[in-house]
Amino acid sequence: ASLARKAHRVYLLAPEPLVPTPLAAKLRRMENVEVVEGAVVREVLGESFVEGIRVAMPDGAERTLAVKGVFVKLARTPNSELVREWIDCDDRGHIIVDVHCATSWPGVFAAGDVTLVSEQVLVHIGEGAKAALSAYHYLLMR
Repeated sequence: ASLARKAHRVYLLAPEPLVPTPLAAKLRRMENVEVVEGAVVREVLGESFVEGIRVAMPDGAERTLAVKGVFVKLARTPNSELVREWIDCDDRGHIIVDVHCATSWPGVFAAGDVTLVSEQVLVHIGEGAKAALSAYHYLLMR
């Protein structure tokens, strides 16, 4: 959002649907921001400086966008291989949790990058504390 306040045009190209967050909603409302879900950058164009990008669009068409800069955010793959056979995960491997950080397996709780709750460190810290308290309460009730 801060880049959009300075730049003439901003393209947010995401290979997957964006997680619905207040920031994503704000970006969609900004007139100079174009959000394209399902887009994949195929090539950065230019010799000494970035002049554009070649993008595979969600409808299968290719589009060349004239841009002067590129910011890359790599997607993280959750490290849930160990538990995927026993615990419900989404199609990208994130462990599905409820508001108490409980998973589909009784007594197993999850927090952090392995869940879809947030990508903010401070939120992960809070979720970790919540998961620990939920596990504590679970053990007390047994």
